[in-house]
Amino acid sequence: MGNAEILKLQEFALRVLETHRKKGRLATTYLMAGGTALSREVTGTAFAAALLGGERAVMGDLETPVAKRIEDRNHADVVWFGDDPKARSLKIEEVREVIHWSGMRPFESDWKICLIKDAGRLTHEAQNALLKTLEEPPAQTIFCLLAENTDNLLETIRSRSFLVRLAPEPAAPASVPDGVGQKKWEDLLEEAQSGSRMETSSFLAALLTFFRDRIREDAAGPVPSEHRMAWMKAMDIIYETRDALEANANQKLALTRLAVWLKRLLPSAEMLKSRTGDS
Repeated sequence: MGNAEILKLQEFALRVLETHRKKGRLATTYLMAGGTALSREVTGTAFAAALLGGERAVMGDLETPVAKRIEDRNHADVVWFGDDPKARSLKIEEVREVIHWSGMRPFESDWKICLIKDAGRLTHEAQNALLKTLEEPPAQTIFCLLAENTDNLLETIRSRSFLVRLAPEPAAPASVPDGVGQKKWEDLLEEAQSGSRMETSSFLAALLTFFRDRIREDAAGPVPSEHRMAWMKAMDIIYETRDALEANANQKLALTRLAVWLKRLLPSAEMLKSRTGDS
């Protein structure tokens, strides 16, 4: 699911946030819960871009220079906390850095935005440290806690946050992502190079779902074992590519490497077919 589809699905949440912005009733802390990790990040980016884009900014427009800078982690008034996917928890030492940053004046905008990804990973100590700041928030600073659910957050944090429920994404059928089997891997991945990192992440997620479904559907089917092994190896390479991109690797180089591997592992469309009758 691309950014446009995600924003359409989260239309109600964006409408609530836009009402707060237009009426000047902004909360100091927002808790965006539900949806997927990608939909939470896209929604948080859209909200931050609207706040920092001026009065004429359109909620949900991710094509503006401000939105691109936020997405690329390159805006002085926005900090992303919890970007490291390998970190099992978000510790108090890191929270203290965020608290220090939040106390400074905005550099170029009216607001400063702190987006905390997967806020449920905050340790108990880190949450207590953050709570003190949420109770007496710095002027012109807004915190956005992004979480799959609120169970791991302190009740005191939940009570001080404005809850924004995100809509769940519809279950995707086991289908071939656009272009797979019809285009050469190098051409397909070259097209992905021009997309944003969030769009590329969504595309890689679709590829992972596709190969995962093939393995599950054909576990007991009459499929050559070398095909299954190729699918499993392809998933490993896609996971590696996704992790590299999340660590800010060069997108073009990462996708070029992925194309080389997929071409080597799955040189023909025949190897992408399953017993479900894909053509």
